[in-house]
Amino acid sequence: MSTASKLRQIFQGGLIDRSARQAVLILWCAVLLCVACSSRSEDGATYYRDYDTVFRLSLSATAALSWEVQLANHESGFIQVKVPWNLSTLGSLVTIEISRLAPTTTRLQVSSTSYQAQDWGKNSANIRDFLEKLDSLVGP
Repeated sequence: MSTASKLRQIFQGGLIDRSARQAVLILWCAVLLCVACSSRSEDGATYYRDYDTVFRLSLSATAALSWEVQLANHESGFIQVKVPWNLSTLGSLVTIEISRLAPTTTRLQVSSTSYQAQDWGKNSANIRDFLEKLDSLVGP
């Protein structure tokens, strides 16, 4: 039996009273809004610095932004950080993928995923904030 069929049976079959049905509907909508859907933005940048320097400065940039590093793997070039929640967002997960193009050329791909259906521009702002902070640390 599908989820829709089960919900139909619960709501139409009288298995629960009206106030409980309303509570279930509100909870279901909240879960769908906050968890089932997420939004994502991506952007990247190329730096004419060696891989080790860019990796180290990427970690410094996340620390300067007060983001919590969840995972950092130097060998694979993967950094995952958690952006804390505030009044406008439930928080975000930022992923930074660093790859070596040449001995002194490094490419970053940055993505941000929020824990809600609509990010109100927060994912793009996370990426912009990170890249601006990293640019200031890398220098000209």
